[in-house]
Amino acid sequence: MENTNKRLDLGCFGTIVAAAGLSVFGCSIGATESMDSSATETTSNIRIPKETIRLLRTGQIDENAGTYLYAPSIMFDEKTHMYRLWACGSSELGDVIIFKSGKTLDDLNASPWTRALTPSVADAVAFDYSHTCDPSVIRVGDLMYLYYGGINMLEPEGHRPTRLSVAVSTDNGASFTRLHEGRPLVGPAWADWNGGYGIGQPAVVFAHGMYYMVYTYAWATDSMLRVIRSADPAFSTYEHVRDLWNGSTAAALSVDLVYDQSNDDFLLVTQHRGEYNPDRLHGSQVLIYHFDRDFFPANYNNSAESPITVADTHVSDFDASPDFLFGEGAGIVTNSRRELLRSLVDGKQTVTFAASTFLGPEQGINGPMMYATYVISDGGFVNMNAKTQPGHSHFTTGDFDGDGQSDVLVQNDLTGDVELALFDGLEVRDFRPFYEESNTAWRIVGSADFDGDGHDDILWHNNQTGVVYLMLLRFGERVAERIVYQEQNLDWSISGVASRDNSGRVGVLWRNRSTGQVWKMLMTSFDIVEQGLVYTESKREWQIVGYRDFDGDRHADILWRNNITGDVYLVLLQGLSVSGQGFVYREPNLAWRIAAVGDLNGDGKADIVWRADETGSVYALLMNGLNTPSGNPIYQEASLDWRIVGTGDFGGDEKDDIFWYNRATGQTYQLAMNGLNVAGGAETFPRR
Repeated sequence: MENTNKRLDLGCFGTIVAAAGLSVFGCSIGATESMDSSATETTSNIRIPKETIRLLRTGQIDENAGTYLYAPSIMFDEKTHMYRLWACGSSELGDVIIFKSGKTLDDLNASPWTRALTPSVADAVAFDYSHTCDPSVIRVGDLMYLYYGGINMLEPEGHRPTRLSVAVSTDNGASFTRLHEGRPLVGPAWADWNGGYGIGQPAVVFAHGMYYMVYTYAWATDSMLRVIRSADPAFSTYEHVRDLWNGSTAAALSVDLVYDQSNDDFLLVTQHRGEYNPDRLHGSQVLIYHFDRDFFPANYNNSAESPITVADTHVSDFDASPDFLFGEGAGIVTNSRRELLRSLVDGKQTVTFAASTFLGPEQGINGPMMYATYVISDGGFVNMNAKTQPGHSHFTTGDFDGDGQSDVLVQNDLTGDVELALFDGLEVRDFRPFYEESNTAWRIVGSADFDGDGHDDILWHNNQTGVVYLMLLRFGERVAERIVYQEQNLDWSISGVASRDNSGRVGVLWRNRSTGQVWKMLMTSFDIVEQGLVYTESKREWQIVGYRDFDGDRHADILWRNNITGDVYLVLLQGLSVSGQGFVYREPNLAWRIAAVGDLNGDGKADIVWRADETGSVYALLMNGLNTPSGNPIYQEASLDWRIVGTGDFGGDEKDDIFWYNRATGQTYQLAMNGLNVAGGAETFPRR
């Protein structure tokens, strides 16, 4: 950890937006603006039938794409408000990585292909002398990183493995320069390769402060998918996370990896190409495998070290249309960090994907690029009844009616609808609809008493436009609201909202994912009265896991955890100044995660609630500033479907309690606390 308090140039961070009405609250940009308006029918089947897929448009092949296309990587780049698409095409040099961009999917379709990375034909010993393929692209600040595979056909027959490496772009992905001096980042172990495919088909996402890569590792007799991660987007160093199933990649081509931030899940997208059959042209499928944040399937209970098998993994799949087969590879439209983008079409959540098409032997193996939508829902991408479907709820606690007891706002991540549960201890005395916001780019990011009336208010943030919106509440009802800020640089996100300090100001904490800078705003009502840079932590493995008052001075402090070492670090703040900092704990077992922070014993200092992902055990650390904390196990919940989603003083005794949510059933549960002791518990409001 390092402390950098000097003021830096923050680019567009600091743009103040004039107050406006609700008309802009719910605006949509990017992937949502050009979606097909045709309705898609819901289904309760395990497989979505072909009728739920709607072809938006078909792209074209030109002189830069050659005779075929495959392995698309597609994003809506929120930094430039452009769709960007990379794929592999053919050329006189060998297979090349090609690129196009457009403001809408129609513009993207009409724009010409250009060459972004070509084989290293000037270097006969280069690993990618003959072939560059399987692109995966992610944005990091002003740079874009390309992960790709390469082959050298000059190497002896039977000794031409695919290997993968990294390149970087300074022109928004139009062209790339090789990193690592043009050497492969990862290559096969020669002892077990023995003439197989090698290592390739990479896909990369950013999640939990780390870059995760999955790639195919195939040798002569078997194959697997391997997952690695690094704090460095160039993967100069990395660690092995997990090996997935053996024998699964023979029919799966060009893996795509997506992070679903709403559910803290990874989606692994592969494609199975069926044999050409003129009587059943829709014989191919796209397969979507679902993994938790540790790359375990949600229903995986095998503790053995062997790779996860397909049987362990929840998979959803869907057929192509009667008019085409999927070719080699399908890529889901994400944002530039490779996070899933959802769009609302006729009241149903959809995702857009790009795929090459297989039009039959007479037209070649791979045909034009196509873009389509399909309906999504909980886990399996089926049964799109979002209002009653569990697993997609986001919770915010606060005293919204001013009775001295915490309440809960529930936001449905699929519909945007918000409901309010007013509590009286373990009992819910009122549960009702609160607000409808159909644009799911808007998320509630925190609550605090911004106007000092004794009722907590709600802060919203739009993750596509950067607009910040404040709703003032009284007795559980909205009384005033407006835009208070806009941050167009979407590398900045809100890390926390804290209670009023001893000067009556609410703290809003931001962090820049590219630079590591931490910015603090102090607000009263709709006004930002003071703001500034308070800290910089450039190492991405350090993540902010709490923003509460840990030393009892009525100023919120910043709690950090290192996702590699397990170290816990506390930065004490007073206003915009750092008043102290230091390591307070270490838990090297990363299966233990900081699930929540809250004042469990009522001493005015926030404490830390831990949960073990493997066992379900819960452990509490009572904090006292930078002093060594004390702690004990406090609870055991073996079912990992139950997750801790927040804390709040539901009993009005000035001691925070722990709020739970079951993603599988939608149940909620309140665990009443008295320091390190459980004082009671009860299931709360209806399933969501």
